[in-house]
Amino acid sequence: MLAASLADIPESRRTPYMICVYRNTMPDQFELYRAPLQEPLPNIPIPLRPGERDLVLELQPLIDECYRDGRYYRINYRAETKLYFNDSDLAWIASRLAEKS
Repeated sequence: MLAASLADIPESRRTPYMICVYRNTMPDQFELYRAPLQEPLPNIPIPLRPGERDLVLELQPLIDECYRDGRYYRINYRAETKLYFNDSDLAWIASRLAEKS
């Protein structure tokens, strides 16, 4: 969810993921950072107190470290998934999906 309205963002600047930075000193403005799927995540300046320099948050190295430490590389994403739902849960899920389509 973005603090900025999509109507305020030109279509040419939109990507599936976007990062919005709001500064308390500029309540009518926001900074938008694109995060296209096929590119590394951007470094984002995080505002601190008025008069202090921004802290730069390096998102991609942080996510890379979480991926390594979480051992997600060991997951076979091509394998068939195992569902742990009982018949009652599966029926409820199917009815909810049918309602939404």
